[in-house]
Amino acid sequence: MTQTSEPAVFTLSATLNHDTVRELAEFLAVRRGVPVTIDGTASGRVGAQAAQTLAVAVRCRAEDAVPLKIVDPSGIVARSLETLGLAETFADALIHEGAAA
Repeated sequence: MTQTSEPAVFTLSATLNHDTVRELAEFLAVRRGVPVTIDGTASGRVGAQAAQTLAVAVRCRAEDAVPLKIVDPSGIVARSLETLGLAETFADALIHEGAAA
């Protein structure tokens, strides 16, 4: 596989249903070892299945020392992860580029 400096990008949809989570899981599996950016701008509530998929990806990539960022997650995403008890798992992955510092 050819290394690239540009991360692969996956855009979360407003509805993270079963099909979307399957697409996300496939996207992440194919790109193991490659930096990934997940665009969370338009995302809605993150259910347990989507959160689990993302948590596994975050942990695997941390072990592999490969970056995974969730950029500009909606407030709903942050609240969903907190409600599920996963805020700490995602602390280093959630990036708010569009927000004023």
